[in-house]
Amino acid sequence: MASAFTHAFTGLMAGKIAPGEPRPRKAWLCLVVLPVLPDLDFFMHRMGIPRESIWNHRGITHSLFFAFLLSLLVKALWFKELPWGSRKAWNWVGLLFLAIASHGFLDAFTDGGSGVAFFAPFSADRYFFPWHVIRVSPLSIGRFFDGRAWPILQSEFLWVGLPLIAIWGLSRLFRTRSGGKVNP
Repeated sequence: MASAFTHAFTGLMAGKIAPGEPRPRKAWLCLVVLPVLPDLDFFMHRMGIPRESIWNHRGITHSLFFAFLLSLLVKALWFKELPWGSRKAWNWVGLLFLAIASHGFLDAFTDGGSGVAFFAPFSADRYFFPWHVIRVSPLSIGRFFDGRAWPILQSEFLWVGLPLIAIWGLSRLFRTRSGGKVNP
């Protein structure tokens, strides 16, 4: 997996890059926390669930289906003020979906672990992208900080952080030049 820091940063940057009016605090909280949630599935391995099961790590919680359902659930529970038929509601669901789905995509670029079950529950097949540029991060916090953190964070900054910062900068530039609203 990519580290929780990078998953959270990716959600934050999705909120900064996406067009729209300034977002309330609860929106920023969702965009930072929800992309990290798929890794809660690591408990399944400790419960004896077989590694290849869609219920184990990088299974259903890393799927596009899960990202869509979770984005609908969060909209329904936390953003009731946005009517379902409104464009704002569906823009918000789309942004949440992208932030959550980014988790599986980042993990598919790592150099270790099992592939990602993007299409669970419809398929248990797991996928990696052909480029394994992100160093895999251990799920254990202790193992992350035992000397592995720095090389992992360096690879994540190079392959995720810098591109997202560049895209954010370009989006701000284009929006301010065109008179559009810029997210702070």
